[in-house]
Amino acid sequence: MLKKLYLHNLRCISNLELNPRKGINIIVGNNGSGKTTLLEGIYILFKGKSFRHQEVAPLIKDQKEELLLTAVFEDAAFKKKHQIGIRKSRSETEVRLNGQKTPKRSEIMKLLPIQWIGPEPQNLITGGPSIRRKFIDNGLFHVEQDYLETLQTYNRALNQRNAALKQLKQNIALWDDQLNLTSVKLDKYRSNYINLLAIEVKKYLQEWGVKIDLQLSYERGWPQKEDLAHCLQQTLNFDIKRQFTCYGPHRADLIFKSTNYKSGKKLSRGQLKMVATAFHFSQSDLAKRSMNYRELLLFDDISAELDFNNREILIDHIQQNYHQSFLSALSENELRDTKQKKTLFHVEHGKLR
Repeated sequence: MLKKLYLHNLRCISNLELNPRKGINIIVGNNGSGKTTLLEGIYILFKGKSFRHQEVAPLIKDQKEELLLTAVFEDAAFKKKHQIGIRKSRSETEVRLNGQKTPKRSEIMKLLPIQWIGPEPQNLITGGPSIRRKFIDNGLFHVEQDYLETLQTYNRALNQRNAALKQLKQNIALWDDQLNLTSVKLDKYRSNYINLLAIEVKKYLQEWGVKIDLQLSYERGWPQKEDLAHCLQQTLNFDIKRQFTCYGPHRADLIFKSTNYKSGKKLSRGQLKMVATAFHFSQSDLAKRSMNYRELLLFDDISAELDFNNREILIDHIQQNYHQSFLSALSENELRDTKQKKTLFHVEHGKLR
């Protein structure tokens, strides 16, 4: 649980200190006031990067040389107190955990897992395959102990093969066996995970009264009933021409289908948001089964696209299932009538009021 947060020179925020509480913390403010930036600061501390982009320069307040983010928190497993800090300039990044420099990012992520739901979670369904792959990979990190290592091994071999393709080296095929071995493990992990995810999502939609006939299918990134090494050999000339490996888990996707589309009824933005949020909540459920504790939830612009009934459904679930959450909204009025107990913070021009 996050106990104290301090942000210095992060985008529009010069200095901001937040003392959040257990349960629901509501961050309200006009567009551009800094409420999303506040959530972004928490995300950067525990994920190591922004959810907006990879570049450091836009994160640093105009005419400043560096930013500083610090937090005091209790780890989710043992309730032990820790202190974390990140200092970023345009050329350097320094991370400290309990005074020790350069801790492993994976260790920090396990101390206080974060579930992030952005202002347009619908992109999980309507966006490109890379969004869904990232979502699956983030979920499996907390479910399968060696998933991250397997994924990193695959990506290193993929990068080596792609480099060999561009340089027309003779050792291209040497990477095929390693890609094949790791792809089998990744495929098994992802396939099992998506089956479990589908069960949980359908439970939520039924419970919430969201009348959508949801069908999920998993495309692994290369033809079924063939091993990846054989596919890579068959498409070698094509890969050389494109200078890119065309088959593999890096091309996997989660396919969303609904009879609501087939019947000519297009899902509304609100329906899509409820479906996408069900995916995130289900991911938290699967992580909890593995870790025996809940993630910290960040939900940006929770009230957008939703009527009162659906806002109430989501906030009631958050109250019951997350020990601590941070939700942003344009104004207190959007969430005033919800019955759950909340702590309210107002952000204006990058400052708390």
